[in-house]
Amino acid sequence: MNPVEAFRWGARLRAAMRAGGWSQRNLAFRVDCARSTLGMVLIGLRRPNAELQGRLADHLGRPAAALFPRTHAEARNHPIEELHR
Repeated sequence: MNPVEAFRWGARLRAAMRAGGWSQRNLAFRVDCARSTLGMVLIGLRRPNAELQGRLADHLGRPAAALFPRTHAEARNHPIEELHR
């Protein structure tokens, strides 16, 4: 994953967290991952595996493809602004 893609994943995740009122600590606890792991995802230093992507998407009430698009086309279909809704 390139650094720009990683940063965008983190931005999408942060937007969804803000929209849902989730703190990093609470979300990490609910998805059963270390707060530091979630922090690294949020700043683009780590890519969550498919299992963690699914747990994050489920708890945030968003499709995994919206938070973690794999292609540029998927990213265009789920702009970051949409995650604020």
